Amino acid sequence: MKKTILLLNIILALGILSGCNNESGCNNEKENYDPGDYHDNIIKFNIEPNKKALIMGDSITDDIVYKKDWSKWFAEETGIEVTNVAVSGSVYDLYRDNVDTLNLDDYDYFFLMGGTNNIYLGIPLSKSISDLEYVCKKLKGKKVVLTNPFAWNSTVLMPAEDAIAFRNRIYENAIKYDFTFINASKFVYERRDSIHPTEVGCKNISDEMMKALNLK
Repeated sequence: MKKTILLLNIILALGILSGCNNESGCNNEKENYDPGDYHDNIIKFNIEPNKKALIMGDSITDDIVYKKDWSKWFAEETGIEVTNVAVSGSVYDLYRDNVDTLNLDDYDYFFLMGGTNNIYLGIPLSKSISDLEYVCKKLKGKKVVLTNPFAWNSTVLMPAEDAIAFRNRIYENAIKYDFTFINASKFVYERRDSIHPTEVGCKNISDEMMKALNLK
């Protein structure tokens, strides 16, 4: 796991993932759009205030990266108590650790917002699917918001057909386990590179999530 995160940091340092480098953020128009992005949102439950949510994710959600990441905006505006365990560079096998080591009964909702680094780093499809399905099975019967990976462009290391298959499998698992599914790859937000939000973009993502969940 540590080797995977180190590899991502090296890639980021070389600028392979960066589609632009201006302070005002990138154009929201995404190139090489993933055909898997056609999936529609599926809402299975309502988010209520004064509840507790566990958020698992990567650098788009990591609260160390931003002054105020999207989950803080979301908590502030919805009235839910958020525990954010997102880690930059993480792939689905970290979320296996999360569901195995955390007391899941402490939370009312679970936001599972991974998969982007599985695609960018070229984690084998069989491994990616195995980890995804393990996590979903552990969360069976819980109120889970499962999202598609946020973005796609020509720098990814996973073959295109595998990336599409992985995205489709995420959608299929949402249906299988009766989870809420949010197609986050359709979110429009200000970016500082090809995928990561600016500080303004963090608020944009919170707004997009609230709209997708019929909270705004």
